[in-house]
Amino acid sequence: MKRWLPALLLAVPSLFLLGAAVPGPAAFQASLTVSQGWAGDTADLVLAYDGSLGEVGAFVVSVSHPAALSYQRVRNSAALAAGYTTTLPLAEGRVGSVYTGGMDGPVAETFTYRFQVGEDAASGPYTLSVRVSQVLSPDGSPVCGDLYFEVPFTVQDLPSDDARLLSLHTDVGELDQPFYPNQFFYTITVPYSVDSVTFQAEPVPGATCRVNRKNLGAGGSDTEFLFTVTAADGKTKQVYTVVVHREEKPALSGDAYLLGLLPDTGQLDQPFSPERFDYTMTVPYSVDSVTFQAEPVPGATWRVNRKNLGAGGSDTEFLFTVTAADGKTKQVYTVIVHREEKVPVPTQAGTAGEPSPGPTLAPKPAPTVLVEPQEEGQGILAASPPVVASTAAGRKGPVAVIENGREPLVYVLALCFFMVALYLSKPAAKWLCRALGMGKKDGGG
Repeated sequence: MKRWLPALLLAVPSLFLLGAAVPGPAAFQASLTVSQGWAGDTADLVLAYDGSLGEVGAFVVSVSHPAALSYQRVRNSAALAAGYTTTLPLAEGRVGSVYTGGMDGPVAETFTYRFQVGEDAASGPYTLSVRVSQVLSPDGSPVCGDLYFEVPFTVQDLPSDDARLLSLHTDVGELDQPFYPNQFFYTITVPYSVDSVTFQAEPVPGATCRVNRKNLGAGGSDTEFLFTVTAADGKTKQVYTVVVHREEKPALSGDAYLLGLLPDTGQLDQPFSPERFDYTMTVPYSVDSVTFQAEPVPGATWRVNRKNLGAGGSDTEFLFTVTAADGKTKQVYTVIVHREEKVPVPTQAGTAGEPSPGPTLAPKPAPTVLVEPQEEGQGILAASPPVVASTAAGRKGPVAVIENGREPLVYVLALCFFMVALYLSKPAAKWLCRALGMGKKDGGG
């Protein structure tokens, strides 16, 4: 005979003969997996043993439950499989179980009782009562008094079936009519530049809302946004529809004009006008590059062909190509920049571009040669006092000035040169001698 049979014989009758609870150690504990629920929800009552009483040969469990909770079934843990268990509905609102065997050590779940909230259960707090009695050792000896537990449970009000939105707003544009919770269809129109729409939706308390998309279709198309609202009961749903029309893509502008053109150095020969396309300007030689600030019409772009200038005295052509927003239409503005010639570096004396004349030197005084009259046909050369020579303004070459009133030295020098030339020219000398009667007489050598 198994040693837990005496415990079984003692425990089974106690299902029907439960006495008052006797305080004892809390070796057993009862708890619910959920503490509240709605009609139709389920809750499990779990009875656990912490092992503090050692090996248990038998014990009896009795659970009293309110009418709002109906008993469904019991699940025995694997730790009780080696023994014997019995569970019976004892009376209305009461269920009991008996275990006999050799439960040694703690068991997280001995018996698990499932209850369901009745469909017509009134909302409010309820209590489940659990009594553990006839806790015996394997040889049938009591190991503790009866234990009693009360576990609270609350039946909530039935969840709302309200699946409405209280408000609906968009970040772009406006609905075609003011939002109303019982109006479920709307339209809205947005520009082509808008490719997505974000909505802010506020459902009633307890309900949830989700939307099917965010991005829009191509220009000119209609996109349907569906707002699905689920009520608190998790079953009732309502759908709001917003059709968003995206406008057609606007035709791109063919304007290829500049609204302004400004050089960083100098200025244009005339005020800039978008309808005038040719300009000129002049900059000093020291400027070797020009940067322009150009403002095209909205949507257009521009580029310039160069920045640096040519050599001094040259003309450089700047071409400003403006491309319209359509990417096809183009217009060219021309600015011819003349760079002045290089100015020579001025010397220490004089002005720029003119050579320095240098210091003015007075000619050295030269002696004047005079012929002093002696006897007829004879003369001597004598030095006269110094003669001062100067250059008269506006005349070429020097002009001799004789201070003592005698013949100019130039005439004397010319005569001397003439006489020397005659002497050196033999034919001329002979001719001159004949003419003067100074030749040899006839018969002479």
